[in-house]
Amino acid sequence: MKYLLNACLVLFILSSCSQNKKEVDLIVSAQKIYTSDAKEMVEAMAIVNGKILETGSLKALKSKYKAAEYLQAEGYVFPGFIDAHSHFYGYGKTLQKVDLRNTYSLEEVVNKIVEFSKTNKDEWITGRGWDQTDWTIKGSVNNAMLSAYFP
Repeated sequence: MKYLLNACLVLFILSSCSQNKKEVDLIVSAQKIYTSDAKEMVEAMAIVNGKILETGSLKALKSKYKAAEYLQAEGYVFPGFIDAHSHFYGYGKTLQKVDLRNTYSLEEVVNKIVEFSKTNKDEWITGRGWDQTDWTIKGSVNNAMLSAYFP
């Protein structure tokens, strides 16, 4: 009877502890997880709706949260890593130019420029990306050919 009573007490305590745990979508653990604080590295993070709720040791997070899914990542994790190296202005400018990559003849280059000019009404048409060494018939873009289509 004494053992039964002790077993019931242990089960009651365990069930009440798990009921107090907050539910999260995911707990991720890894050898090292880098946080936004360069001085801090942790081994686990709790995630809800795609956002990091808390970081810390795996043991601490498991005692505090109940996860729908657990993920043991290999090696290192860099959450929220975004490469800030970008050339938005340059990219935007290329959208205003004729893309002449993957052309294999002067005729293809001219045809692409003609098609581009139908939707682009700027005074100047600029383009980039051709490589005349890829052309089946060697040559290069010249003023006479372009002037025939664009006086």
